[in-house]
Amino acid sequence: MILLIDIGNTSIVLGGMQNGELLFTGRIATHGEDLRNSLQKFLAQNNTAPEEISGAALTSVVPKATEQMLEGLRMAGIAETMVVDCHTDTGLTLDVDHPETVGTDMIVGAAAAVSRCGAPVIMIDMGTATTFSYVDAQKHYQGHIIMPGIRVSLDALLDKTAQLPPIELEIPPHIIGKNTPDAMKSGIMFGNAAMVDGILDRIIESYGLSEEEVGIIATGGLSPFVMQLCRHEVIVDDDLLLKGLYEIWMRNHEMSGLS
Repeated sequence: MILLIDIGNTSIVLGGMQNGELLFTGRIATHGEDLRNSLQKFLAQNNTAPEEISGAALTSVVPKATEQMLEGLRMAGIAETMVVDCHTDTGLTLDVDHPETVGTDMIVGAAAAVSRCGAPVIMIDMGTATTFSYVDAQKHYQGHIIMPGIRVSLDALLDKTAQLPPIELEIPPHIIGKNTPDAMKSGIMFGNAAMVDGILDRIIESYGLSEEEVGIIATGGLSPFVMQLCRHEVIVDDDLLLKGLYEIWMRNHEMSGLS
């Protein structure tokens, strides 16, 4: 079994995959409890002994959390951990100014998007930040767009206003709200859907593509809710980054038998 770890700014997504089958997934907080303890608890909750794990593949945008997680993996006796960086063989060519500054979560997601949809493809990740990554027909990673995520935007709105109430992030009954909570839900949910559609239109136009020839796939956070409001056809895959990590592991360990 390969342990897959995606360390984000807010939460860490983990999963165990063997022979291409995702056996379990879960989340732990990035900040708070010592990640070495969180890892041990996660494995115990999923009835997985460290000796069942052949290796681990990890992507991270939080250096301090990476150090703690690597120490936890070493303490658990996991034999090998592959930390994805800009030099890892992902099957993509990074056609950007400074490859070492690209978030490895975007690289992993883009590689998984190509595997799922082919190329060209646009990958959307709705986490703490909302990002768009574009890979052309030659599997060249052309770059990305980064903007505040849905919850970050909502938190900023609540922080800067005196009378707006906290709300649940869900689709309201109508585009025009009859009350303040529904008006806020509309602004967040329909507003982000319109943003996604508008950005997709501009990427497609900028690269001279037709909508029929480019795949579009989304993952993370509230993407299942937002994408159903979009006018573009978007595939949603909550486990996209974990699948990408597994594929990258296999690509780099084809001769080792570690799966």
